[in-house]
Amino acid sequence: MDGQSYRMSALLSSCFTRTVDFFSLWFWITLLKFFIFTLQMSGFVFIFGFSARLFIGSVPENPLFAYPESADAYLTSIWLFFFALGIFFLFEFLGGIIRMGAVQVAFDLQEDKPSSFSRLVMHSPLAWRHFCAALLFDLIVFVGLCFFIVPGIVFALRFWFYRQVLIDNKVGAIHALRTSASLTKNKMKQLLPHFTLQGILNEPMLHSAGLLGLITLPVATQAHAYVYRNFLTAKQQS
Repeated sequence: MDGQSYRMSALLSSCFTRTVDFFSLWFWITLLKFFIFTLQMSGFVFIFGFSARLFIGSVPENPLFAYPESADAYLTSIWLFFFALGIFFLFEFLGGIIRMGAVQVAFDLQEDKPSSFSRLVMHSPLAWRHFCAALLFDLIVFVGLCFFIVPGIVFALRFWFYRQVLIDNKVGAIHALRTSASLTKNKMKQLLPHFTLQGILNEPMLHSAGLLGLITLPVATQAHAYVYRNFLTAKQQS
């Protein structure tokens, strides 16, 4: 594997070997990511549920629809909605720190540097920038998906490496997204097979029967880090 090209099989084999060699480290990182993701999704579920409750409660009663609810219950729903929204954003913020840390560990292992669990919080000062970049990324992809799905997939691939750019360059959210788009320009033929395979490996249904995610998620994190560095090297050499 060089700075211009790589074989997917060799890449995955290398990432799998590093995952096994440093399994204890990746085990705790992955469990922490699962824990934060679960709490974040619980906030999302509450947001969705209370949004529906508030919407339904605001529909005028009619022969086809009746939803009697006291004013106290309605106000409680509003309070719980904002509480759930706070939970979601809090764990999105904290999760961003951990996800950046996981990428840093992948960089360390890729460069044969010593790494440890403490590396997960080394990019805490970038947490706000990452939070803003993540929200912009989600918004861009969502808007793209609304236009016949394909633009959303293209946007997701082009802007995917914003996190790696943030870690490497300590830039702002918009700059990170623009740099990712620049790095992935004319790289769709390489990106599509890579992300398709990663999506298959990390399909949640594959994890439901066991702890496969303790292997596939670290492999995916390291594979993304390698592809990012590969594109960066290719751009610098062009």
